[in-house]
Amino acid sequence: NMTLDGVLPLGSVYGLLNSPSITDGDGEIEIKKFQLNGRYADMIDPNRIGQVQTSGELEFDDAELTINDEEVVFDRGDLVLSDNTLSVKELEFNGAGSEIYLDGSFYNMIPVLFADSLNSKSAELRFTANLRAPEMDLARLVHLTEIAVEEGAVSQFEYDSLQVENTEQRQFITQFLKGTFDAQVDEFSYDLIEGSDFKGKLDFDNNEMSIRGAMQAMDGDFDLN
Repeated sequence: NMTLDGVLPLGSVYGLLNSPSITDGDGEIEIKKFQLNGRYADMIDPNRIGQVQTSGELEFDDAELTINDEEVVFDRGDLVLSDNTLSVKELEFNGAGSEIYLDGSFYNMIPVLFADSLNSKSAELRFTANLRAPEMDLARLVHLTEIAVEEGAVSQFEYDSLQVENTEQRQFITQFLKGTFDAQVDEFSYDLIEGSDFKGKLDFDNNEMSIRGAMQAMDGDFDLN
């Protein structure tokens, strides 16, 4: 049985995320009446998570992290947890040349958070969500997920080992994703490629992302599948 209520200042706690890419934090995350009641054996098993009672809310107040020298801010959003459902309401992300808004419902959050390294209970984060972005810089967003060490700063063996470890961490996270984002992106870029008016769906399943939609770029119209 656990109850939490209070404020987390990111400037003090960002180190708990244990990522060398995250070097600073600012702003706050407010925890409102979070409660978790149940047996651990039920928390890790999607088939038994119904035996666990959870409730509470997270509210972001200019919550800022510095990731690979990029300042990213989570603002205005509310995350409401009710038993096995996490509802995300108007979560705003600003940073890395991007402005993104997210709404949606996510299921099995607790089994995913407690999953072991092999995901032996086959936990899946199932979701249906809306993603809206007035602007998006895909190259800078990808840079947020890269290792914090420049090639040549350490031995080639150590650099390759860090790359492998980073890739395995990405795959461990993405393996849980199973759902669809209905996406609308007004302006986007990827290095020298610039485009606009993307409307479509981003489907995640089994470590793959499928893109279906239409956009404008390079003086033409594209249908993507």
